[in-house]
Amino acid sequence: MSQVDDHFGVVVEHTGETREVTVHGEIDFSTAPAVEDAIVQLGGAEILVYVDMSDVRFLDSAGLAALMRAHDSLGGQLRIRRPSPAATRVLAITGIDSLIPVDP
Repeated sequence: MSQVDDHFGVVVEHTGETREVTVHGEIDFSTAPAVEDAIVQLGGAEILVYVDMSDVRFLDSAGLAALMRAHDSLGGQLRIRRPSPAATRVLAITGIDSLIPVDP
């Protein structure tokens, strides 16, 4: 599954037991539902889902809410991987980084 335009993209990868959603661009009101859907669709019993945020240029409250809903839907089986400086700052300021584990 892949959605890509000039500003936003979601790429889903399955490698063995690993599930990863890579997000490119901005996670905001218009793109957060696609991010949440991609994450939740990968989940299942005891399946850990990683969200690679290394190419996220902007993250707003809608994006944070989508991440929290996905985290809850997966029973806590969500990890954020390699957040960009912009994403790291928002995750830290809001305290989300203490609720969803973040791998540098």
